[in-house]
Amino acid sequence: MTEKEKKTKGNIDQQYFKEARSWDVQFSDRVKKSEKTAWMIAGISSGIAFCMALAITVMMPLKTIEPYVVSVDKSTGIVDVISKLDISNNIINESTQEVIDKYWIHKYLLNRESYSWNTIEHAREIIGILSTPQVQVEYANFNNPEKNADAPVSIYGYDINVGIAIKSLTFIKSEVVSGIERKTALIRITKTQSKGSYSVSSHWQVTLTFSYYNTPSAQTIRYLNPLGFQVVHYRIDPESME
Repeated sequence: MTEKEKKTKGNIDQQYFKEARSWDVQFSDRVKKSEKTAWMIAGISSGIAFCMALAITVMMPLKTIEPYVVSVDKSTGIVDVISKLDISNNIINESTQEVIDKYWIHKYLLNRESYSWNTIEHAREIIGILSTPQVQVEYANFNNPEKNADAPVSIYGYDINVGIAIKSLTFIKSEVVSGIERKTALIRITKTQSKGSYSVSSHWQVTLTFSYYNTPSAQTIRYLNPLGFQVVHYRIDPESME
């Protein structure tokens, strides 16, 4: 091999080893960059997991369980939600408005569906004050023996009394009509007829829609109905026992 060939071969070998070292350096740099990226991703993931765990820990006290009182009818199996129960002291927890609504509904049903010869006139006066004119007419026609053969006074007469008990009361609808809120309640009641020691019970379902009207009225009426409670729709049906 001539000197020229040896020199050429030496240059080629030096270039090869130089490129080989360059590849090693590049590969090492890529490995280091990959490791750095992996550690960065792992760090970010750990940070996110820590933040999520911290958020869950902070939010846990805000999670509450709200038990409700429900009523199950033994005959029909119908389940009604009565009210939310305050678990801290085991008492019924209702809003002020809900308590007020239930008071007036109970007052209305007590006067409309119970019966006693001695309190007929008082009951009619209360129902008249707590009803819109349309409902007043329907009620008057129902109680008029000349227009209704099944009027209470014709059926019960002087010596039969009728009492009622509310089994459940559920608000099923709320809407705004002409700027006034109207609520509809579904009430399940028991009516008990009694005469001396004899009594018999029947089960009924009432659908009642009401509003509060702040309209001018005589002071005597305000004493009996200070909030302007008015029933705008009333329907009662026998409760199916099937």
